[in-house]
Amino acid sequence: MINGSQAHRRFLAALCFVLIFAGCSRDPNVRKADFVHKGDEYFHKAKYPEALISYAQALQIDPRYVPAYYQTAQCQIRLGNYPSAFQALTRTVELQPDHWAAQLDLGRLYLGSGNAGEAKKKADLIIQGDPKNVDARLLLSNAEAALGEHKEALGAAQEAITMAPQRADVYTNLGIQQGRAGSAAEAEASLQKAHSVDGNSLEPLLALGKLYEQQKRWTDAQKQYQTAMSVAPKSVVPRAAMASLYVMQGQLDLAEKTLRDEKAQLPDDPAAYRMLGDFYISRNEPEKAIAEFQELKKSHPADLRVKKTLAQLFISANRSAEAMAEVEEILKSSPKDGD
Repeated sequence: MINGSQAHRRFLAALCFVLIFAGCSRDPNVRKADFVHKGDEYFHKAKYPEALISYAQALQIDPRYVPAYYQTAQCQIRLGNYPSAFQALTRTVELQPDHWAAQLDLGRLYLGSGNAGEAKKKADLIIQGDPKNVDARLLLSNAEAALGEHKEALGAAQEAITMAPQRADVYTNLGIQQGRAGSAAEAEASLQKAHSVDGNSLEPLLALGKLYEQQKRWTDAQKQYQTAMSVAPKSVVPRAAMASLYVMQGQLDLAEKTLRDEKAQLPDDPAAYRMLGDFYISRNEPEKAIAEFQELKKSHPADLRVKKTLAQLFISANRSAEAMAEVEEILKSSPKDGD
């Protein structure tokens, strides 16, 4: 039987626990970490708009919180919003210059935008601070190749293999550099080596497909992309490569079917569901593109890029009233949107 003194002590202990828990819940460090954790859960489910909201809530608590900036950039990269990703990564490295993952992503964005010189600077910066960073060597190799420094690019590729001979991507990179240098047989051997190191790696298969495309070995290229689709059934890249292959061969109906199937099979991946509309744009079929992006707007109302593309299509079609309606709708939800 519990006496009054025992009951009183238990009550006080419970009260202390409640007060401590409540204090933690109000602790800004705990709250911002919780928002990032929640954002990460959305991120891993490919729910990028929802993840961005959670990261923004963390930054409202602490505008200098590096993990929230970095994860914001990862979302924006996957959504294809590269200017926003660049902005978030730049803020990340301003706050933490030795955040090598962010520096690496910045270098990749520079390279992807055609600024190989800045990409090389980022690679050199990372290597200076982290000499064993293999990914920085790969970035350096690709930047040098883009600058026409093929001998140096091959040297950096070989250094990456020396540092990480167990990784498939280092052989893939070497094969790509060899292909750029005109050594097709050596490139094929390196890419096959990459595939033997990791049979589940997507990149060697795609690179082999591209190599075969350059040689007009269409059947061999198609086999590589089919294998890539079986290896990575949730990736848009091999399907896009297959569609591109069909376009090269003038088989537009098969290209369109591939992209339509991709949209159906990967309905929550922005890169997948936008690709058919982008295909119509590339084929100069504005009415089909408008219809496609109008459909996407209904099924993905939070995707700002869909709305922006639709607005631009209306502008190009001289449908200014509809374009203005789209722009006003975007600004209601994102009033500081620079685009």
